[in-house]
Amino acid sequence: NLGVEGLDEEVFDLKPGFQKRAEEETRKVRAELARRLAAETDPPVRQDLQILVDSLDADLKGSELNRKHNIPYFNLSQIIFGSLHSLLDDQVDAKRRPAALVRLKKYTGIAPGYAPVATLAQDYIRASLNKPGLVGPFKERVERDLANNATVVAGLDELFKKYNIQGYEEPYAKLKAQLAGYDEFVRKKILPRARTDFRMPPEIYAFG
Repeated sequence: NLGVEGLDEEVFDLKPGFQKRAEEETRKVRAELARRLAAETDPPVRQDLQILVDSLDADLKGSELNRKHNIPYFNLSQIIFGSLHSLLDDQVDAKRRPAALVRLKKYTGIAPGYAPVATLAQDYIRASLNKPGLVGPFKERVERDLANNATVVAGLDELFKKYNIQGYEEPYAKLKAQLAGYDEFVRKKILPRARTDFRMPPEIYAFG
């Protein structure tokens, strides 16, 4: 989506320890930006660098507060649809589109070295369900996601057909079943914990 080359076959990371890895990488980037800020003399450039440093500080703080207050929740169907649609689109060079099949196989765990993303998400969420004081996502959002997800997943089938991506049928069928299982997990484990009050935890609201 950002036009960065060399990433078309990559998928988002939910492997164990993904939050720690993300935080470590963020801190590395922040340290480099802070180093450049200390050496910069041009006021507008200093301002831009400070904005970037402050933005990364906010990312780190926001992640910390979310772990402190919220049961994690992912709408996997929508996330994966967005990931694959970013390649299966009329505005994308046709030579890039086959990478969508590589992503599909990684999401399902067919690709060597990858576990099904639906399994990784469930494992990560389960680890938080018994932590005291955590609140679930807004109930109406979860219900809306569950109501729409079958249509979203069917839309993936249409995209692969439209762009004539050969060999997608088997991994797509596997992904469809995995996402249905994940939605059932959400119904049983997250929906009963979802909050009916749309307001965020006060500390997260104040931070926002």
